Amino acid sequence: MSLIKCPECNKEVSSDAAFCPHCGKPLKAVEAEVVDNNKEPEQIVTYRNEIKTYQSRRTIMVTIGVILAVLGFGLIIAGIIIYVNGMIEAAQNNLDGVGGTIGAYIGMVLGGAFMLMGGTALIVVGAVTNSIKIKKRENKIAYYKRTGQVL
Repeated sequence: MSLIKCPECNKEVSSDAAFCPHCGKPLKAVEAEVVDNNKEPEQIVTYRNEIKTYQSRRTIMVTIGVILAVLGFGLIIAGIIIYVNGMIEAAQNNLDGVGGTIGAYIGMVLGGAFMLMGGTALIVVGAVTNSIKIKKRENKIAYYKRTGQVL
């Protein structure tokens, strides 16, 4: 027989007790790892490490997504400026063809649109998927704190 801490009231209780005599919490369902010097079970430590990993991934993906989206938006604006300047120049000089200007406009706007869409998708995927994974692990840790049982 040894003494353990009740996961509910944190008072010392016999390891043989089925219930905590102080608060009535059932103790037999508590994992064996909890009994060992009140250390967190290995699975909880793993959850905490996974949370850190997912937070890091989320930060990286959102940062790269923002950079791509801003660059893409900048390319679209630059393409529009080039197109408008080319059309003004063509009108002033009575030029019939503005092929180079249209080509630059199309290339920059399409490239910018793809970068903007890709950046936005990376932000959404990075934020949403990693946030869901983080929340699941946080919920499992909260369940462990409430019940002393590892999911």
